[in-house]
Amino acid sequence: MAKRNYAKRETKEYNFLTEVFQWMCVWLFTMPYVFLFYKVKVEGRENIPKNQSFLVAPTHSGYLDPILSSFATKRPIAYMAKKELYDVKWLCPIIVALGTFAVNRAKLEIATIRTAQAIMKTNHWLLSMFPQGTRDNVGEITKINPGFAYLANMAKAQILPVSITGSEKFSKVPFGGKIVIKIGKPFDPSKNMADTMEKWCEEIVKLGDYQVAQCTKDKIEQIRAKKDKHESADSEG
Repeated sequence: MAKRNYAKRETKEYNFLTEVFQWMCVWLFTMPYVFLFYKVKVEGRENIPKNQSFLVAPTHSGYLDPILSSFATKRPIAYMAKKELYDVKWLCPIIVALGTFAVNRAKLEIATIRTAQAIMKTNHWLLSMFPQGTRDNVGEITKINPGFAYLANMAKAQILPVSITGSEKFSKVPFGGKIVIKIGKPFDPSKNMADTMEKWCEEIVKLGDYQVAQCTKDKIEQIRAKKDKHESADSEG
């Protein structure tokens, strides 16, 4: 039997049952536990677009961040998970039931883009992708990947910047304290990935709890220069 490509998921899979299972995992199984140890504050819910799909782009410093994003938006979210997770036999059926779809972090596949476009057509489910790619330092953006910018442009999805602080304590002892989730204003992606990456960083900084590391600024400029060089070569050709 051929192995399924979990980067490819159909709109019909994002149905009532999938939404209920995700709701139960967030609101019944996880958040009550979180509330026992943390004081959770959400700011900026008025910035969340209504009656349309968009891409949620949170900062990422802790394991709870996907759950906290769902809690903050109060909407079902289709998360992109690294394809390696689908090779874990006990984990695969759970994350599939939650509505995730696979992403190749080394190279964005056509199937992933088409799944994102299908989700956007629901006008109910949201996309989520961490621009930092993996967990990063709290308070400082030291990592950034262009995948979210490219995907948002291809899916014609507005980007909702979300700043999360305090979740990094979840894996440490002692843990607990205060988690603050700040939701910024949505913005349209640019065809130039570097511009979108820079805009996301600017919006996160505006929310007040993060700064952008020089290495991140340098990476954005490298991507911009590479695009400019490519366009220049095309025009000369």
